[in-house]
Amino acid sequence: IWVFINLLLESFTPFMLLIHRSFLIISRVCLLLVSVFTVAQGDSDESKLPGEDLAYSVNTHFEIVGESKQSVASVLSLCEHVVETCERYINDLPMSFAQKVTVYLDPDIDGNPNPYAVRVESGGFVSVRFDWNSELSLSTACEGITHAFLSRLQFGRNGLERARTVRPWVIRALATRAYFKLRQAHLEHFRATYDIRDSMELGDLLLSKSLQDLSYIESYWFLKALDLEGFNSGQIAFIIDRALNETGGDFLGGLKKVVLNSNDDSGIYLEEWWEEKLKILMQRSAITKLSMEVSYARLIELSQFNSTLKLESGVIEIKGIKDLWRLRYEPEVQAIIKERLNRASKELLQINPLYFNATQSYGLLLETFIYDAESIEFAALLIDYLDDLNAAKDLHKLTEKSLRNF
Repeated sequence: IWVFINLLLESFTPFMLLIHRSFLIISRVCLLLVSVFTVAQGDSDESKLPGEDLAYSVNTHFEIVGESKQSVASVLSLCEHVVETCERYINDLPMSFAQKVTVYLDPDIDGNPNPYAVRVESGGFVSVRFDWNSELSLSTACEGITHAFLSRLQFGRNGLERARTVRPWVIRALATRAYFKLRQAHLEHFRATYDIRDSMELGDLLLSKSLQDLSYIESYWFLKALDLEGFNSGQIAFIIDRALNETGGDFLGGLKKVVLNSNDDSGIYLEEWWEEKLKILMQRSAITKLSMEVSYARLIELSQFNSTLKLESGVIEIKGIKDLWRLRYEPEVQAIIKERLNRASKELLQINPLYFNATQSYGLLLETFIYDAESIEFAALLIDYLDDLNAAKDLHKLTEKSLRNF
């Protein structure tokens, strides 16, 4: 009926166009009210929101429907927080959805044991219905919103079936990331009480098909393991994109090449890498490694000595470490070397594993200035450093190529 009225009005005068717009607004409200009475999971026993005094709010990706204006406003803010979290880990997020994700805050759900239910329909219509009561936790709300958001994103990118089967670990990882940004103290609680002996194998975690099969925290640990390995946010986003688009075996094989630079098919080395990273993450003072790009830039900056040096004999131009070696007994040169050596020692704590050997070799080279080494030893250690640096650069390029081909 509405379609017929709209077509009829479009043939009228400009004055009638104003009425036409009014009818469009009314029709939108009517459709919204009708949708409120739709079941989130298509059961015969329909759970409904009361039809009076509904609160409604909307942004670029979500529309929220509930009984309380305060609740609707709070959930809208939480939706925005979830999208901001996803922006770091997912490339090319759309600025808006043509069909927004509808979030129902329903205080009267009966017969559904789950605190939320996501429904994905043809046409890109995605909704999440929360059992809106005092027992609903913030972490569950983050997960339900993330689940619905990723389902809508997958529909636009890969169609209906992929939208209904978003990888559970991606949902849980991004949801817990959003939650811990709001409740940092809870992260410390999980770290203090987590037992590595009970951890899932990484292959089982990444290939799981159900959120119920996952522990709450391990998907988040996988994100942090990639951080520790030195992958930047763009590279992690690329890995998540592959997880959303590739089959299970293809994804694990590609991940192994990226993380380990290995074509081994046994899976053993990937599990050893996972166990090692979990042990580090359980330390409260775990230090996040720098990305490969930042590590390379830091190391190059440490090894450059382009400056002028004021000595008693006059001003001398320094173009590299070889110039400093010829002046190694000067107090000014000793001060420069000690400062660089101190910085190199600190960088070893954060440097990407790819550039660890090169940084260590550079430190050994600087130490030749301190303990009065022979020139032949200085030359040999300089060659070692340059060899380690070039090997790291080659592996860096290989890793980036693996990411592009993942």
